[in-house]
This record gives sequence, C-alpha cells and structure tokens, in this order.
Amino acid sequence: MNDFFAKTGDTANTITATLRDAADAAVDVTGATVLFRCSGPTGPLSGTCTLVTPASGIVSYAPVFTQPGSHSFEFEVTFSNGTIQTFPTNGQLEVIVQDDI
Repeated sequence: MNDFFAKTGDTANTITATLRDAADAAVDVTGATVLFRCSGPTGPLSGTCTLVTPASGIVSYAPVFTQPGSHSFEFEVTFSNGTIQTFPTNGQLEVIVQDDI
C-alpha cells in the first residue's frame, strides 16, 4: 500500500487500498466489516469502508480532513468468524493533507 495525498475540506478524497498479509498476499474480506482508522491534526477519524472487490482485499473510504499535516491510518478488519486483524500488519500508512491555496 502506498501513502496518499489530500487537500483540506475536499469530499472526493477516496482512499482505495488492497489489504495484504505479511506474505504480501491479498486478504479475502468477503463477509467482513472493515473500518478506516486515522489519527492526526484533524483528530481521530473512523468509518466503515466500502468493500470494492472483497475477494481480492480491495476496500475504499472517503475521509474528510479539516486540518493540514500528516495523518496516520490503518484498516481494521472484523472477519465473519469474529476475529480481528489490522492492516497493514506492520506499521501504518500516511495521508499528507495540504491546505487549499
């Protein structure tokens, strides 16, 4: 997964990611609930992701950032059997948010 860039106040900032395990294989999230969790200058953000292509681990979320700066984020998956796993499995991802001109 790559880092992302956004502008403050934009409502069309869709983050789309493929969730991968430690072996870099796509994780099947069919039947799962995936949460976007973010912290940074905007404050904590979280919400339920859209499962774009669940069998291939592709999810998306459209956060709205109100403050510029670096925001760390991750995806928390609750699988249909109740187990929970966070992606990426090592570290966090980053959104660099800039002010509009």
